[in-house]
Amino acid sequence: MIKIGMTGGIACGKSQAARYFEERGAPVIDADEVVRELTVPGGPFLEAVVERAGAEVLESDGSLNRTLLRTRLFLDSALRRDLEVLLHPPVRTAIRNWFTRQKKPYAIATIPLLIEAGWQDDMDRILVVNCPEDLQRQRLRERFPKMDNKQADAILATQLSADERLRHADDVIENAGSMDALAEAVDELHQKYMAA
Repeated sequence: MIKIGMTGGIACGKSQAARYFEERGAPVIDADEVVRELTVPGGPFLEAVVERAGAEVLESDGSLNRTLLRTRLFLDSALRRDLEVLLHPPVRTAIRNWFTRQKKPYAIATIPLLIEAGWQDDMDRILVVNCPEDLQRQRLRERFPKMDNKQADAILATQLSADERLRHADDVIENAGSMDALAEAVDELHQKYMAA
């Protein structure tokens, strides 16, 4: 079974690519979903996140205000580092354990900070979903209508450059076109991985 780590900058299209792989029968796990599971009310890490980030990141029902927390993480590098130290080890363990249970020819872990976290050696192949920075900025503004270009640039500045990410890639999907083009790129890689 081939372990594939899929990564890419924010708004490059990792989630849509993951959906297309799932539609073709590939098992997919998303590191962000693992974090959500760890930080739901009653989850093993919610209290520690709130202790570090402050009670204002909690909703009235006791759940995390993930939009507020995400904004704070992009603006506060110390908070981001602290929460990465807290959450990366259990997320990495969960993904490793998930891979051991997969029975298909290949499985994909979508991990936005795969390279930044240094988890490349956990994978057999690194797949980077990439797009031009101006398109990332446009997609970010569409996803978060209240965001201005300065905020979008601040978010992009917290991430690895595309060039650095691509240096680690075994496979690349350039996602600057249509959904159909993305689906075709996924098809090609699905066939390649199935035949490996």
